[in-house]
Amino acid sequence: MKSWPSVLAIVGLFIIVVAMIGNKKYLPFILDGGYLIGFFVGKIFNVDGVDPGGGATSNLWEIWSIFFVSSIILGCLFEHLLRVRKRLPKKQ
Repeated sequence: MKSWPSVLAIVGLFIIVVAMIGNKKYLPFILDGGYLIGFFVGKIFNVDGVDPGGGATSNLWEIWSIFFVSSIILGCLFEHLLRVRKRLPKKQ
């Protein structure tokens, strides 16, 4: 997991820049939160083990990645729902 945090950060930074260019208000904050909270959730539910060859294993990176990707998807969905809600006619 030596370079995986950097990979997640670069992906997040790229998506944040694209979101800011696209005038998305909430997606950058959701991604930041997903990155940090995903790390802490990964630390809480981390299981260390040993592979058949005797090497150390950990599932922290999997939990962190799943949580981060989920936050990206939920953030995009939230932004999309806000856009759809704006277009709906208002009730009088």
